[in-house]
Amino acid sequence: MVTWRLHHTLKIICFYDENNIKFAVTIAGIAQLVEHDLAKVGAASSSLVSRSKKKRRHPLPFLIYMRYWVYIIYSPTSDSYYKGQTDDLDDRLSRHNHGWEKATKSGIPWQLVWKCEKPDRASALKLERKIKNLSRDRTRQFILKYQEGAASPDEP
Repeated sequence: MVTWRLHHTLKIICFYDENNIKFAVTIAGIAQLVEHDLAKVGAASSSLVSRSKKKRRHPLPFLIYMRYWVYIIYSPTSDSYYKGQTDDLDDRLSRHNHGWEKATKSGIPWQLVWKCEKPDRASALKLERKIKNLSRDRTRQFILKYQEGAASPDEP
């Protein structure tokens, strides 16, 4: 898998195997997946960019499930919590730990202490807003109450 982030609203993810290449393109939270069958176009698996002179039909792009994450990270260095939301949790944690985010630069290293998957950005933003308003003690209680495997904060 290869990921390119061209702008904060545009991200391209490329998945490939022997016979297929898939591009997931997200633009402002809308995801589309384009799949190309390399075997049908006559491209060798080692050459993902080779082109064939044969006429070929490209499948139409279709919407895919896009997940968003609300997360809490903890810094033992600054003894503080940071709460946020993202569509790419691994990339976001990497950005925090490499000092690429101004708000978390002083607390490196950061540890993921809680995460929750949401089906869309609106619900992720709603939950993020709620947990950002929690005090330090309430944040600790929240993390303990809603650890992985427990009910999510939106469930009764």
